[in-house]
Amino acid sequence: MNNSQRTQSTNGTEITKNDKSQQKQQKFVRRVITGALVAQATLIGVNGNLDVLSGQPILDVIPGMITQGIELIIKTQGVQKRLETRDRNSRSD
Repeated sequence: MNNSQRTQSTNGTEITKNDKSQQKQQKFVRRVITGALVAQATLIGVNGNLDVLSGQPILDVIPGMITQGIELIIKTQGVQKRLETRDRNSRSD
């Protein structure tokens, strides 16, 4: 039995073991990316708090945090689009 042999799924479509492996890998990659983005958002907040605690005026710190947050949102949207494109391409193969 090799990895490309077909298995019958519950909804009647055939899925190869390679497809299942690829789905698991994609799910893992999504989780890693999500964790990295959450960590980056947390670091933005921690950095902002440290800046305020070190004596920088809040009105100087908040715009920088907002800018970093917007950059993170844009980055997240780009990652999401790339993953969706990759998923569509892998399904069409």
